[in-house]
Amino acid sequence: MKKILLHWVIPLAITVGLLALAFSLIEPENRRRIPGYIAAVPWHVHVLFVLVTLISMWLRAIRWRALLPDFPLTTRKCFGPLMIGFMMNALFPARAGEFARSVVLGRKEKIPFTSVLGSVLLERIFDGVVLLASFAIVLAILGTVLPPEISFGDKSITSEDLQVAVRGATIGVIIVLAGIIGLLIPAVRRIFESIAHATLPQRWGNTVVDQMEKLVSGFRSLHSPLAIVIIILWTLAVWATVALSCQIGAWGFEDLAEMSFLEAWAITVFVCIFILLPAAPGYWGFYELGVIFACATLGLTTATEVALAYSVVIHLWQIVVTVAVGLIYAWAEGLHLGQLRHRAETDDSPLSERE
Repeated sequence: MKKILLHWVIPLAITVGLLALAFSLIEPENRRRIPGYIAAVPWHVHVLFVLVTLISMWLRAIRWRALLPDFPLTTRKCFGPLMIGFMMNALFPARAGEFARSVVLGRKEKIPFTSVLGSVLLERIFDGVVLLASFAIVLAILGTVLPPEISFGDKSITSEDLQVAVRGATIGVIIVLAGIIGLLIPAVRRIFESIAHATLPQRWGNTVVDQMEKLVSGFRSLHSPLAIVIIILWTLAVWATVALSCQIGAWGFEDLAEMSFLEAWAITVFVCIFILLPAAPGYWGFYELGVIFACATLGLTTATEVALAYSVVIHLWQIVVTVAVGLIYAWAEGLHLGQLRHRAETDDSPLSERE
């Protein structure tokens, strides 16, 4: 009951509240225009958006392969589990997809679960570093400074929560990155092993040390400076295509048709900061408010209903693409959603060692 409350009831209540807030920012007489704005988006904009989104996902698979250099993987082998993971994130709370794709890839390619999970953690670290670094750079190039307050009709949103999220994310990235670097140092690992053996029963201590070594094996890509540069470049490519898809989506709206690539990149960063907060499956509510906040901050449109319609189009297509492709790969692997979710929540070792 407690798990249901934490994973479903509270996040869904927050999402409903945030979506209601998004609609409350729009004057009642303007809300009825939203379906018309969405329906007016040309078909070729939808097609281009989907194609670029798929390219972005393929680039993520290339980067994931680069993060696991010690295993004989191909981009194609990584793509299926990656899409299954994104599909799970869209349908289930608590980012279950990150664990699900680690389980699926580990099971299929006979790779220790903790090694794969370590690569996923590194992936998120590189995403955080690139997005946070680009945030100030993009705003500086655009000449944009976060205002203390942004008004939407008779309501307003301050930038304080966004600044808190940025600071918190920065601190979190630094702490995790420092921990990863520390674990790569043999002397630090030996200290950790000594503490584990001294404070835990022998069986538990051996298990903790073994899992730590497998987790560290997922950080092997950090051992080569060239590999780190390559991963950073792939990360930039991933987020560049995401920004490009946001720019393409804007072509379907008259008020936003002149959106530049840098402005689309800024919107992408805003949204990523908003969805850092705990949310229901698919990040509904946080995503829409992130787009509305970004459009108002960047001065792209004064019509909140246009920003909301735009956010619904690009968000919905992202969900549809990842869920559809993820379900196809799950079906091809003979996996069911309940099975995936159970394994993601309970696995702490590779399935190949159990079966």
